[in-house]
Amino acid sequence: MAQAHHRVLLYNPWASFYTQPLGLIAIAASLDSERFETVLWDARLLDDPAADLAGMEAPLCLGVSVLSGPPIADAIAFSLAFKER
Repeated sequence: MAQAHHRVLLYNPWASFYTQPLGLIAIAASLDSERFETVLWDARLLDDPAADLAGMEAPLCLGVSVLSGPPIADAIAFSLAFKER
């Protein structure tokens, strides 16, 4: 019998500079693909990530990568939107 996949949402906040979300990629690679569906969102590539949550099946959990400085504000706002949903 196949097990249900639990969705894990990994979020890289908006920033004015480009870095690879290597920490999130490492987490995604370490999760058992038989049990977890990993979704990686990069806010620099999305128009309105918080609004996109409304159309998504509820993830089991959220992981957020953040650097110091302005990306913290986006990380907090997205985390609050996730929590409120």
